[in-house]
Amino acid sequence: MNTITVSLVKVTHNAEGKAVTTRRRFNNLNQSATQQQIKEFSAIIEQLTGEKYDSIELTTTSNVY
Repeated sequence: MNTITVSLVKVTHNAEGKAVTTRRRFNNLNQSATQQQIKEFSAIIEQLTGEKYDSIELTTTSNVY
């Protein structure tokens, strides 16, 4: 069984100018989701949270046995 996890990544800078990476993770998404559907999902989350994400990371995990 495969599982899909999507991480929406946002990079900001703190008062010292150091980059701070924040991720929102969503687990167990539909295994047949296309890249376009994942992009649309990200856009919906942006609208709901008011945040703007810099990138989308997709992780697929497979069981070996």
